[in-house]
Amino acid sequence: MARRVERLGPLPQLPEEVRSGAGGNDGDEACRLQNGRNIARDRYNVDLRRTLEEWRARIGEAIDQANAGGGHIIQDEGTDLTQRTHLNFVGAGVTATDDSANNATVVTIPGGGGSGHVIQDEGTPLTNRANLNFIGAGVTATDNSGTGATDVTIPGGSQNLFETIAVSGQSSVVADSPTDTLTLVAGTGVTITTNASTDTVTIASSLTTQIIETTTPGTGTISIPAGVSAMFVVAIGAGAGGQTSGASTAGGGGGAGELVSGMLISVTAGGTVAYTVGAGGAADNDGGYTAFGSFIALGGKTGISAGRGGVGGGVSGGAGGITANPGTGGGVGLASSSLWFCGSGGGGGGNSTGSAGGNGGGAGGRIAGGTGGSVASSQGGGGGGASSIYGAGGAGGNGNVAGTAAGATAYGSGGGGGGGGTKAGGAGANGYLLLSWT
Repeated sequence: MARRVERLGPLPQLPEEVRSGAGGNDGDEACRLQNGRNIARDRYNVDLRRTLEEWRARIGEAIDQANAGGGHIIQDEGTDLTQRTHLNFVGAGVTATDDSANNATVVTIPGGGGSGHVIQDEGTPLTNRANLNFIGAGVTATDNSGTGATDVTIPGGSQNLFETIAVSGQSSVVADSPTDTLTLVAGTGVTITTNASTDTVTIASSLTTQIIETTTPGTGTISIPAGVSAMFVVAIGAGAGGQTSGASTAGGGGGAGELVSGMLISVTAGGTVAYTVGAGGAADNDGGYTAFGSFIALGGKTGISAGRGGVGGGVSGGAGGITANPGTGGGVGLASSSLWFCGSGGGGGGNSTGSAGGNGGGAGGRIAGGTGGSVASSQGGGGGGASSIYGAGGAGGNGNVAGTAAGATAYGSGGGGGGGGTKAGGAGANGYLLLSWT
């Protein structure tokens, strides 16, 4: 930019008397005039020198001002740009002001104090934006002037979290990302309840167990509810009655019925299934079978000969005791499986005057059989009835006394044999049927 230089003053003029050199003829006068010219010339020289020095100072100042007003050298990342007569600052909030006190131009660029952060996702840089926004419950971002950093706090960032849900025999559920969601699905008969205030999930069964139990001998039909495809069955055949004694031989005890406990039977929803509950055998009669559809639990048997205990129900029912002095005990029924038990045999009666009857067999080894009768009036006692899991069989009658019937709730147990002297045996207990489903 051009600068105006103040006009310089004129040079001093040489005095006229010095220029003309005029003087008188008189010697003294001539001397006096010459001295005057010398003094004027000296003064002129002093004034000329002073004037030239002032000019030199002003010209130097003008040169310094011209050099000082040459402006700035502008660079872009260290590279000089083409010099122009003007420098224009552009941008929101950018200002340029003259600072005369410091002989400077002050340029203010908002936010120019730092280059910001390079944001990465798992090591991959993201596109740079003007703003960085942190989102999430409890997430905070604060400026830390002491360390020159932005502190971001993410709650729970130091926890150890499970990323895999494993179930034995099935494929594992693995989180696909830190924000993946695990969804719990309620299956049949299951309810899932969440409680956001307590952060709990309750898993419960919505199924209600239904039970039908019958001990009344006879037949009937059961309607299968909707949604039911199988039922658990507990069934036992009825116990046999004890033998009637002869004149000198006591009667054997009745055998116990076959037991099935917790067998799962397939059914058809909406259909019907016929059932039977066996009746306990009277004296000298077998116990009836208990059935649900084609599934059958056989009843116990009465003795096949005088004084012989009855065989237990089922293909491997316990053997009946034999008549002897005293009679022998009945055999224990064998277990066909963990759910299927054959009935035990009744005890044998005494076969001569003065002998006692034998005890009936236990229910699969669980319960002792009914006790044998004792000798009385020179007559032997009857054999005890076989027991079931629900109770012991009836006791054999003492001599000249009838056998005892099995208890009403000792389902499937045999009756006791009659004591010697033509006495009746006791009746066996009825069978039992229980159905349950959910």
